[in-house]
Amino acid sequence: MPISKVSDFKAAWHSEIIHHERAVVFFFATWSPPDKMLGQLLEKIIPDFEDKLKFFSVDIDEINWENEPDIQALLGMLRLYTTPLLSLVKHGEVITDSIGYRSETDLREMLSTWADQ
Repeated sequence: MPISKVSDFKAAWHSEIIHHERAVVFFFATWSPPDKMLGQLLEKIIPDFEDKLKFFSVDIDEINWENEPDIQALLGMLRLYTTPLLSLVKHGEVITDSIGYRSETDLREMLSTWADQ
């Protein structure tokens, strides 16, 4: 499966995401049409980038926001203010991100650049 679906973001962050050289985290909401469109496009093109990028997807409606100040701080560091959001993370540091839907050409170009960072 090309995108690792994250059910516990806090645990996945500490056990998986920060340990990758180049992790792409896709934050989305299932009820959002642009998020669905970007998710479908990612599923289509990720196989072309799997050798250099590790992909994770996070449904923002499944994040436990209540009584979790550390998760709120983490999501603030990731600049999660709207979706869809793609974040490039290298060993726990956000290198860059992209907000909103992109065409297939733009997305391929962006991921190619990210794969070489």
